[in-house]
Amino acid sequence: MPNLAETFRFDVAFSFAGPHRDKVRAVAELVAKNLGKERVFFDEWYSHEILGDDMDVLLQRFYHEQSLFVLADLSEDYAGRPWCQAEARAIRALRLNIDTARDETQRLRLLNTRFGPGEVPGVFKTTGYLDGINNTAQQCAELILKRLGLLRQRLAQGQAAAPTAVLNPPPVWPTQPAVFKHGLADRTQREWPAVLLLLTADAAKRILMFNGPSGYSKSALLRAAEKYARALRIPRAYVDFKDSALLNEANIISKLTADLRDVLPGLVAGSTRWELSKALRALRQPVLLLLDTYEKAAETKELREWIETQLLAEAEECDQLRFIIGGQKVPEAAKARWQDRAETVELDRILDQRAWKEWVHAINPNVDEKHIEAIVLGADGVPGTISTFLETCARKLAQAH
Repeated sequence: MPNLAETFRFDVAFSFAGPHRDKVRAVAELVAKNLGKERVFFDEWYSHEILGDDMDVLLQRFYHEQSLFVLADLSEDYAGRPWCQAEARAIRALRLNIDTARDETQRLRLLNTRFGPGEVPGVFKTTGYLDGINNTAQQCAELILKRLGLLRQRLAQGQAAAPTAVLNPPPVWPTQPAVFKHGLADRTQREWPAVLLLLTADAAKRILMFNGPSGYSKSALLRAAEKYARALRIPRAYVDFKDSALLNEANIISKLTADLRDVLPGLVAGSTRWELSKALRALRQPVLLLLDTYEKAAETKELREWIETQLLAEAEECDQLRFIIGGQKVPEAAKARWQDRAETVELDRILDQRAWKEWVHAINPNVDEKHIEAIVLGADGVPGTISTFLETCARKLAQAH
């Protein structure tokens, strides 16, 4: 049975008010330098996951269910901002669990912080806190890491873990697609149904590739697929080759090892491609691998050959494994041994103004149809350009009101 501390996705999560973002980021980066960025929740590092209609629900889940150690702001800025209250509700629930449990290990899971003056309802004035006003970022990070170390030590000694850390039954691929708000403008005819079919138990295809020019919503599709997989509790890893550090086989394997540690326990730091293949073939539960901006990987011959001749071939060997790939260039399936397991979707422009109207009105119903028409036609149906302009228009209108 795994260490209970390892059943949480994040070691540390920061909840804070917007005006304190720069101060908190400085602390979070120092903590992440020690733990690894994937073990620290700082909202802007996970914007590709949390942006959407269900953002408040996801934030509450991250803080209440998926984080071992939570830092909560005590400032007036935090208490007075409506968006922070979604996080605050999750933290209040965690505080209630801690008060009810009345045990020292539980108490260590929550640390109040202060980066500005003021009070937060429901927190006593006598409550101790980490002073982010008078301490440097380095001092704050060191205290956080010491507290985390003590918490891990207590858990390892067999003291009570959080009620939310109870292990759930392993996830399975659904037999039928689930209802899900994907947040895409007009990818419901071909593209999104292809994602839903791929992520089912009896899927005929195990590799889905979205090919198209820049701005054709490839990344938006992959992010929506990742959110859907997360809603299904499917373990997943997102590799975006826009990050030049990932244009290296060893670094990709390291990322997969970190992201999938609970389902690929045989992998360790420094594992080889052959050890990765062996671990993937031994999978007994679903895993989704998302490869974005593939054209960057395709520029490196050795990397492209490894992915296209060996990594993708594992989809043929393991019925639990799925790939979704997006790029201006995608792997060529015609002569590959995995060609029968792959589907390529060529992305088009989106000129349907009704689809864009529905999309932007979900953000702000006050956006005028003439503005929508002008933007769609002016951008010649390029989804990335249209969504950027419409989002900007919607937010400016919201601020004006």
